[in-house]
Amino acid sequence: MEAKPQKQFPDYGSLGYARLSTTVTTFQLPLTSSCVTCKVCQSYIDIIGKRHQYVVKCNECHEATPIRNAPRGKRYIRCGCKCLLVCRDAALRVSCPRPNCKRTISLISSIAYDKVPVFVCAYCSNPFRFDVPQDSLNVSNLVKCPRHYCKRVSAVGGRDLARKWAMVFLMLSAALFTVGIALVCSTTQAAESSNGGIYVAYIGLFLIALICLLRTYHYWTMKVSRIEGTV
Repeated sequence: MEAKPQKQFPDYGSLGYARLSTTVTTFQLPLTSSCVTCKVCQSYIDIIGKRHQYVVKCNECHEATPIRNAPRGKRYIRCGCKCLLVCRDAALRVSCPRPNCKRTISLISSIAYDKVPVFVCAYCSNPFRFDVPQDSLNVSNLVKCPRHYCKRVSAVGGRDLARKWAMVFLMLSAALFTVGIALVCSTTQAAESSNGGIYVAYIGLFLIALICLLRTYHYWTMKVSRIEGTV
């Protein structure tokens, strides 16, 4: 029987690229636990007095084993050389720090390959994952780039949703400007005897209308992040 050809993974790393990585899942240990099993050599590790730590080191193989869930926004990754790494949850790849390894590990598993698309940010040109069903790739969505130095919102799947929000803010801005002008025309005499209090309402109303107009420009000129592939 002829073997089924495997789907090729896009190379997001360097020459030392490792195509698959192992995500380490952990759990909160019971309060009565005094030892855990090493995830590498299966030896028992005494954790008395170490429960406040996130990981413990095995005395047999000298590899780290997590005993608590990773900090918020982080996850554990086990390199092929058995080194335990802690990386950002949104990261696409990570490099092993060991001098005798130095491989670049893809954080894309084969299970998620057909489910999670990768987009290239239209502003910082860095790839990011956006969890959207495969059959919804052509549906317009608004996403924020996870890179800490970018964090800008772009459209994926087209500008339709961004243009809809632009029209909503445009109509809201026009309505507020109309109300503001009508209010100014109808309360001119009252404003003269209000000791300036009503002018604050004028300024606030027109300021909100201006903010809505700026949001209209923001959504109308929003860039579209292109799809790099599904991973």
